[in-house]
Amino acid sequence: IVTNAHVVDAALEVVVTLPSGREISAEVIGVDVRRDVAVLQLVEEQESLVPAVFAFGSDLEVGQLAVALGSPFDLERTVTAGIVSAIGRVIDSYGCWSGIGAECAGVAMIQTDAPINPGNSGGPLADRDGRVIGMNTAIQSTGFGVAGNIGVGFAIPSDTIVLVARRLIIGQPVGTAWLGIRGETPTDGRIGAVVVEVVEGSPAAAAGLLTGDRIFRSDGRTIRDMSALRADIQIRLPGEKVDLEYERDGVIGVARVDLGALDDHFAE
Repeated sequence: IVTNAHVVDAALEVVVTLPSGREISAEVIGVDVRRDVAVLQLVEEQESLVPAVFAFGSDLEVGQLAVALGSPFDLERTVTAGIVSAIGRVIDSYGCWSGIGAECAGVAMIQTDAPINPGNSGGPLADRDGRVIGMNTAIQSTGFGVAGNIGVGFAIPSDTIVLVARRLIIGQPVGTAWLGIRGETPTDGRIGAVVVEVVEGSPAAAAGLLTGDRIFRSDGRTIRDMSALRADIQIRLPGEKVDLEYERDGVIGVARVDLGALDDHFAE
């Protein structure tokens, strides 16, 4: 079972309530604090449970239906609906207390106006076919009084959930990949991400990327904007190779990047 790390953080005991109402103890077998993902294992086998079906980033479109499930304010099995408001929206990661370091580098999220409130965390955000597109995680609030929905909620994309959960289950590390650029979305109507700065000594620099390059494809997948590039790197791991297609002065090139580790960058 996958939920948010902040849901089980510091919990002395974790209990999962099944649709039948039966309660079963569970153990936390892995946590990725930065991405706010935790994996639980039930202490008893449950053959009746049906695995979720996931839809991934390539299937997402801004404006499509988004359905949030959860227990806001302890109101169990609540269903609310809205749309996918934005893709690749970067917000502060869970565990960012110092304001600096790898844990504060931000996480790419799905933004939705489907009403999400305290108690929705860890619940699915689904499409019209019932496929999970994300995990409800956070909301934007005014900062006054009790936090509640104002139409700006965030969900961890399914791509990130599956990547992290699989590695936590088999006990592998879940480091964060690092490209080493600062970029922005083109203002001339073209797709892609324009490189504004290349960090010296970064994987991007080693691969030959330069300021002004417009990255428009990653391993054959279209990069629509800078948010899409952030989301693409987020679902990769340190040491992974990625082919980034770019345009430089009207000439198309390909940079093969050996992604670094974000933690190593901030440790320098």
